[in-house]
Amino acid sequence: MTNDPDIQWHWRNLNTRVDLSPNYPLHNDFMQVKVDDVGVVPRPIGHGWNLFGLPGDTTSPSRFIRLFYLRAYAMKVNPVTSFDDAVVLGTALLNNVFIPFGPVAADPRAMGDGPEFTDYGILKSTQERVMLIRGYRNTQWRKNRSQATGLLKSPCLAS
Repeated sequence: MTNDPDIQWHWRNLNTRVDLSPNYPLHNDFMQVKVDDVGVVPRPIGHGWNLFGLPGDTTSPSRFIRLFYLRAYAMKVNPVTSFDDAVVLGTALLNNVFIPFGPVAADPRAMGDGPEFTDYGILKSTQERVMLIRGYRNTQWRKNRSQATGLLKSPCLAS
């Protein structure tokens, strides 16, 4: 969910991260050389290099990009096939953009502006007609089955 910048801006901004990949970075293997006391270079050391450049700050654009790519790559490797799978993936994604109280500074010029943090999380499944809600201090999901129109109509990332 985003409101500033608007969703169209976020969609266009995804074009700035086309270098990310779901694959292990082997594209430079053709030029590897063996160096004494160093080994073969260039080569990736460890895992996660396919996501190098994925933003990690708490700004809205960075969080949108992170959710978009992490969701897509996770579903490419392990597609969601059940409600339980969707809850696991949705929880992992929300945990990845969770903001604790304190590190995001308030704007001192804005009257009443407090530090930004994640005060609640929501996962919705229109198919199951259920909404899961968790709070900042109690992160256990609570199920809310609703017959109300509109509550479950907006799209979500994990259902």
